[in-house]
Amino acid sequence: MIETVILAIIFAKIKDTEIKKILRHWEFYPVFACAIIYIFLQIDIFAGNYTVLPYSSIYKTVYSAAIFFLIYRFRIYKQGGIGIGLMFAGLVLNKLVMYFNNWKMPVFPTLSLKTGYIDIDKLNTIDGWHVVGDSSTRLKFLSDIFDTGYCVMSLGDILVRAFLFIVLYYSFRSVKEKETT
Repeated sequence: MIETVILAIIFAKIKDTEIKKILRHWEFYPVFACAIIYIFLQIDIFAGNYTVLPYSSIYKTVYSAAIFFLIYRFRIYKQGGIGIGLMFAGLVLNKLVMYFNNWKMPVFPTLSLKTGYIDIDKLNTIDGWHVVGDSSTRLKFLSDIFDTGYCVMSLGDILVRAFLFIVLYYSFRSVKEKETT
């Protein structure tokens, strides 16, 4: 999710927000820390160490709490509500594709095979819910098909990341508006 944080910062910068002012607010540091931790988790997975995967739900909970705190702290309830709606839709899409595929998330790696991020032989046993997709996969367009080389995402995953982007961007704008007045 580091790319989502970076994208929100770039977009805020394009929209004339001073990043230095954002960095003065401690409220963003838990989100930034989670993004950095995510990088180390990805590096661990690249190295073939999958022992961190069972703890991913704890990580996601902490990350979500940090994001929800931004909604509360900067009072961006409308934008937060839109983001939460997108996140909920993403989660529903992910569960839907899993439902139609025996509660497994089919993965169609392309670039990740070349970078070494995914080992096809280990994919089916890593976490219990990801499996290599094949011709029998139902709702393939909702599966993990968007491959970045270090992550294979579904449309649902992208909607969840849109939630993070919206909350960060409007939090940054809130800081800009407070600094302006």
